[in-house]
Amino acid sequence: MSLTRELNNKQSPFRHLVESYAPALAMAGGRSPEGRRFAEHLGFHELTKARTLAPLPDGVTDARRHSPTVGTAFDIRTRMMLGEFEPRRSASAAGMDAFNFGLAPLLPNGQHISDVLGDAFLEAERLTRDGDDVDQDYASIIFAWCESIYRAGPRAMHSSLGERLSAARNVDDVYDSVPPLMLEDIARLRIVNQRQIKHWRLRMRHGAFFISNPSFSGAFLVGGADGDWFIDDTLFEFKVVDRITAPRVRQVLMQLLGYLILDLDNDYEAERIGIWLPRQAMIRTWEINKILGSRSGEVLTRARADAQRLPERRLGMIA
Repeated sequence: MSLTRELNNKQSPFRHLVESYAPALAMAGGRSPEGRRFAEHLGFHELTKARTLAPLPDGVTDARRHSPTVGTAFDIRTRMMLGEFEPRRSASAAGMDAFNFGLAPLLPNGQHISDVLGDAFLEAERLTRDGDDVDQDYASIIFAWCESIYRAGPRAMHSSLGERLSAARNVDDVYDSVPPLMLEDIARLRIVNQRQIKHWRLRMRHGAFFISNPSFSGAFLVGGADGDWFIDDTLFEFKVVDRITAPRVRQVLMQLLGYLILDLDNDYEAERIGIWLPRQAMIRTWEINKILGSRSGEVLTRARADAQRLPERRLGMIA
């Protein structure tokens, strides 16, 4: 999330660094002729014209509340389907720890929320192991709520989640409070994308390397950064969005390029970056040299070296 904030900040030195090493990408999808040509070169228009196969369910009135939870839950649900979700080693478990040891002592009903949320986490863990598809859809939403505490901290309690957990008397109340439209949305996304997930599972069975939420050695330079997943030779970001625009595609590619730069020692040896759009059931990947040129390895080496000097530049600015 900190990388996202850096890239959204027009004054960020890290954003300036990424743009300086990928000037064509920085203008792709813009109004200039060069930007339009590079966007066409990268196939942006194919993505913007993709048909939505899993739209928001009828009845969703507040997409700003609905969509972030569904996006996180479907990320988790996909990893369940790939056999790669370990609840106790996840950001959801980190969210439980953050609540129990950081937030609970500060809230008047903190112990009660800790108890009901802890029971809900344990039940979700059981459903991950023993439940059917619908059970695991429920579990993914519980885990998404826990992860939101890890990501948002105290802000997560000043939301509908805080109200829901405060009102719950027991674990059954927590599960009963799961919005039906979220369950419907997760199920629809799961069904529409089952072919792609099956393909990934088959590749993994044949030896493809997979890691979810890959971390990067240079994440400290931007206050933290973790990707969605890395499979084979491709670093993926996935976005559960209804509408795709060229500037949005550019933004995601800049984010992926930021991750590559923060992989200071080239631990992942990525050769491609990719976007998965579950609502459109569509994937697009790009070879890195198509974005950075034929000497992409040298470009990334220089960018990584410059990234490590950013703290020095900031200290100089402060001094």
